[in-house]
Amino acid sequence: MRRYIWGILLAVVVTGVIGSIFFFEYRMEKGTQTVESYEEIYMVLPTYGYVPEDMEAVLDAMNQISIKRCGVKVNYIFSNVSDMAVTMNLRLEAGEQIDLMPVMEGRSLASYIASGKLAPLNDLLDGYGAGIRKMYPSKLWEALGKDGTIYAIAPLNSMMKAEGLLIRADILDALDVDPAKLTQAYDAKEKHTVADVDRLLSPLFQQIAVSDKLLADGSAVADKKLVPGSNNYGGIFSQCRIIPYEGFGNSLGCAVNDSAVLVNLYETEEYREMLKLIRKWQKAGYIYNVNSSMAENPAMIYSSGMSSGLFSNTTKGQAESMTHLSGYATECISLVEKTLTSEIIQLGSWVIPTASEHRAAAMKILDLMYTDKEYVTLYTYGIEGVHYRENTEGVIEILSDGYTQNLTWMFGNCLLASPDAAASEQNLESFRNASYSPYFGFIYNDERYADEIEDMQQILDNWLPDLENGRNPDIDGALAQMNAELHAAGLDAVIRDKQEQLDRWLKTK
Repeated sequence: MRRYIWGILLAVVVTGVIGSIFFFEYRMEKGTQTVESYEEIYMVLPTYGYVPEDMEAVLDAMNQISIKRCGVKVNYIFSNVSDMAVTMNLRLEAGEQIDLMPVMEGRSLASYIASGKLAPLNDLLDGYGAGIRKMYPSKLWEALGKDGTIYAIAPLNSMMKAEGLLIRADILDALDVDPAKLTQAYDAKEKHTVADVDRLLSPLFQQIAVSDKLLADGSAVADKKLVPGSNNYGGIFSQCRIIPYEGFGNSLGCAVNDSAVLVNLYETEEYREMLKLIRKWQKAGYIYNVNSSMAENPAMIYSSGMSSGLFSNTTKGQAESMTHLSGYATECISLVEKTLTSEIIQLGSWVIPTASEHRAAAMKILDLMYTDKEYVTLYTYGIEGVHYRENTEGVIEILSDGYTQNLTWMFGNCLLASPDAAASEQNLESFRNASYSPYFGFIYNDERYADEIEDMQQILDNWLPDLENGRNPDIDGALAQMNAELHAAGLDAVIRDKQEQLDRWLKTK
């Protein structure tokens, strides 16, 4: 379980020219000619390794809105999600002009704060982020800064409250399986063991494997298998934590089952049992055994029609989102209802680098991202009448494949784009009423052991894709070797350091 992130993917795509920023004149025909001055900023926009064909047209339309409403034009720098932790740090170290960017893992946020790479946001929010200040759930600020200083703004998505299995509805229909009845005796709010997950899902996967049913397109149900995890981010459960743990930015020393005593996750019996279950499923033929290039993007494999499902976010609305993304009606089977952790909240949070000379303009764009329905909807669905339309029943219908955006979850207050006018406010209320981790707000500063942690991440990269996708038959032998390498690389020192910081933080609560 190397990272906890939705996204997994190909190579870095960077467009745009990074250089000096000036003020320009923008001319628009509107009866008589008007002249509006605008400020330009550079904003990093994550991708899954490709840019939609009509992306430029959509971004131009977004700039028309931002220039009119806050006098800011955005130049976009596209960067692959899977490489951002490394590439963004290198860009900042090199002094490139970046005014607004997302942070794709908690470890990076803590490191950026400690090294002074991020601008404080308190005054900027007061001066140019009034919309955010008014609506943002106050509890979240605890995980987004240090000593009362805010350094990041987390996206307000609904992706963080439940995890489980996304599965094709036509397969369930062919097998006459009702997901509600399937989970009658399984309450996702309760803590469950790996054995509980085995008892719930293994019979379903066996039904799929032996079925003689055909789907509407003529393909066989039995040919559909589970999507494996990405080689960049661990295995099949990397987006569904059936073992409850917090790593505070990395998995090297974890609080398992809310224990304040940190342990090596990879030496726990729970982790070993999880690997045994995955291996059982792989041997039974329930999981695709694909090569590394195919495993880079699980969502794309699901969308190709070749799979039955994948483990991911199953919060309300996610089935609809995957249906929209893939074209296949999708059902959710939730396995875990989560308490919110700092790590979850920090995922995809937006920051303004210290080197930015246009901090106020960047905050104005952030305020649009969290408060302007038209702006957010453009990014989410594209241009109305060209890429989508909303029918009389309030359902979004896709008109063109020229614009498909599957990173909408991190674009500010993404539920503003929902046809349901109440969705955004309901989501905000869910944050206010959510259950939070006892360690919410703790941020581990890993600067002292940054090199050792990087070495250990490489060790995990070498072992986890095969172990956590069931491709390594010698679980005990592999775990013994991997843990020996981790200890030799400094795991015990990192756990001690993290434990000391956690203990100090707990004393302040």
